Amino acid sequence: LLKAKEKAEESDRLKSAFLANMSHEIRTPMNGILGFARLLDKPDLESDKKHEYITVIQKSGIRMLNIINDIIDISKIEAGLMTLDLTESNINEQVLYIYTFFKPEVEAKGMKLICVNSLPAKESVIVTDREKLFAILINLVKNAIKYSLEGTIEFGYLKKGSRLEFFVKDT
Repeated sequence: LLKAKEKAEESDRLKSAFLANMSHEIRTPMNGILGFARLLDKPDLESDKKHEYITVIQKSGIRMLNIINDIIDISKIEAGLMTLDLTESNINEQVLYIYTFFKPEVEAKGMKLICVNSLPAKESVIVTDREKLFAILINLVKNAIKYSLEGTIEFGYLKKGSRLEFFVKDT
């Protein structure tokens, strides 16, 4: 009983920390939306400023939607309602797409992006939930880009026995 009580208390602490973090994460884009919407209300606002403010509002809205989707996904996982859509997927193509997508952004920061795949083309078709794996890798690479100021970001996978180990490393 004592062990179950400690586990429940730890779970409560983690949920409280999660909710505090999500509260901050939601408030930030919401403040951007509301603040820039107020700026749009100025009668003599220049066209280029209006476009800039609309862009910030759109980006903030997308960020908020992503946060809400993450919260929903976490709730589904905890409730045991998350389902997997297992299909065949070419993992080399997925990793290469992520590399191609983020390479310009990384290079614009003066950094280097390295993509590692360890399966030959004929063995690179695996059974996985393609969209969930894609989302995880994209989020990890985006975080590496966001929090790295110089150096290298390396991501990909290595074959470890009968499993694949995915990774993202940054300097």
